[in-house]
Amino acid sequence: VKDTYYQDDGKTIKKIFEYDKNNSSKIKEIYYQSDGKTIQNIIEYDKVTLNQIKSTYYKNDGKTIQKIIEYDKDNGKQVKEIEYADVIFLGEQKITKIINEYDKNTGNMIKKTKYEFDGKTIDWVKEYDKDTGKEIKYTYYKDDGKIWYIYEYNELTGNITRTIMYKDDGKTIDTITQH
Repeated sequence: VKDTYYQDDGKTIKKIFEYDKNNSSKIKEIYYQSDGKTIQNIIEYDKVTLNQIKSTYYKNDGKTIQKIIEYDKDNGKQVKEIEYADVIFLGEQKITKIINEYDKNTGNMIKKTKYEFDGKTIDWVKEYDKDTGKEIKYTYYKDDGKIWYIYEYNELTGNITRTIMYKDDGKTIDTITQH
């Protein structure tokens, strides 16, 4: 079952809402660009809790995913956001640029992971206190994916408390500096 909404001209599709055939609850919203054919974004809902569980945003072509946001099905709070890079030379392939993760209870960001251009090798990871939202750890990686160094922060003041430098293997600690 679905409802189709049109733009002012009465012909061009603006959005479509889809409903569960058993309980008539809304399960999906599809929004279109001004041409009425190219998808702008899709919002999905949990059939039981009725909370939003996923939002997918598309680039101007309506096919290439720009960003996906995931929500906790029980409370509707954002738990993850994946942003994809603009990669023309690799065709239709999705290349992960950034992943943000959120605490499902507080809604605060708890982790942000930035990827290299290949979409697989981690560039850096920032971790945040789930209650204060302040950065507590920053891990930077070398181009080969091995850990280069880690900064640890005080969750209340945000000041650096410790720096850990790693040897070339990315596992063996070279130096630890207390601040």
